[in-house]
Amino acid sequence: GPFEQKDEPILEASAAWRAPGHNSIASDEAGDDWILYHAFHGNARVMLLDRIVYADGWPRIAGRQPSSAPQARPAMAR
Repeated sequence: GPFEQKDEPILEASAAWRAPGHNSIASDEAGDDWILYHAFHGNARVMLLDRIVYADGWPRIAGRQPSSAPQARPAMAR
């Protein structure tokens, strides 16, 4: 601590994706943070990966919803 509580979630359901959760956070080779989680698309549970950005020190996911379009991939060592 000290800890602060923020009353807005960083990730919420959307029309295409419901119940996003059970997440894990990882950093890539470039030092960027990513959230790996699952969400339901119809009746299928799918694993998703989105980049975390920080605004005013708080983590954010673009649009606060699971991405539906192709995204940049994490930087990985070859």
